[in-house]
Amino acid sequence: MFIHAGGDFVEFNLGPGEVLQVDTGCIVAFDEGVNYDIQFVGGIKTALFGGEDFSWRHLQGQDA
Repeated sequence: MFIHAGGDFVEFNLGPGEVLQVDTGCIVAFDEGVNYDIQFVGGIKTALFGGEDFSWRHLQGQDA
């Protein structure tokens, strides 16, 4: 497999129950041991005037 992305690459190994919240543009890949969910950020004013996206990606490590 070849992956094409730009910037610095940081690998995180999430243990069972550990959570990482990231912006969509910061995710390159994750494996089947990670639950993926979308969580909305604040209200409409936060999304429009806060300089962030409407949502964060919620990655959580699964039990082995």
